[in-house]
Amino acid sequence: MSLFKKFTKARIIGFIFSIILPIAVIVFGSILLAKGFLLTICFGLAFYAIPLAMIVLFFALIFTKLKNVLKIIFGSVLTFILIVSFFVLFLYGYFEVLDTYEGTEVAENYKESGYFPMPSLNEIGEPTKTEYYCFFSRYIVFFGSDTDTLICTYNDVDYNEQKKLLDEKYAYMEDKSISIDGYDFRFIEESEGDGYYISFPKYLMLVATNDASNEVVYISFQDDDIDYITSLKEFVLVDCGFRRIR
Repeated sequence: MSLFKKFTKARIIGFIFSIILPIAVIVFGSILLAKGFLLTICFGLAFYAIPLAMIVLFFALIFTKLKNVLKIIFGSVLTFILIVSFFVLFLYGYFEVLDTYEGTEVAENYKESGYFPMPSLNEIGEPTKTEYYCFFSRYIVFFGSDTDTLICTYNDVDYNEQKKLLDEKYAYMEDKSISIDGYDFRFIEESEGDGYYISFPKYLMLVATNDASNEVVYISFQDDDIDYITSLKEFVLVDCGFRRIR
């Protein structure tokens, strides 16, 4: 039999689904992890465990004496498992991505416009350190949230001045405040102005101060699908991604 005849359509399709596709899936998963996606059980199964198992079993089938019909059945089952794992991932998987900027990177990436009255970089005084974080999470593919966090660190004098300015610039919800590890978070009152819109709980802005570290924190949060917040602490740490920042 010539080499050309060995490459039948069935064998080519089997090679693509059993080798090429799993390798492509693994590479894609590695790219997502490199971009900051959260490694979960569903993520690991869909992008690593199952594709690797398919490759190993494919070579195992090659060196067995099973009939071609059985090999086709095994290959079809493996392909079906891979497809199902992706559906499980997209239906129940949870992803988090956190982009971090410091120094000159802040000015290049900071978003001053949007739904929220976030301060411009000209309004934050002269912090000794500036950090900017873009956090987004996705659940069940179509549902997710986007959060921007600006953290400014000051010397003692400038920090006290910035705290006073926060009380002058913003109005806060009376029943929405919480302290977490030295950070005193306050939710800005619902309002609508020129270019911004704050409505609890879908469009929120928080301000926090930390007297121990002389930090002022600005957080804007957007989630069109959220209907209520059961725990302010969990909301700040998980939904806003603050646990991954501090």
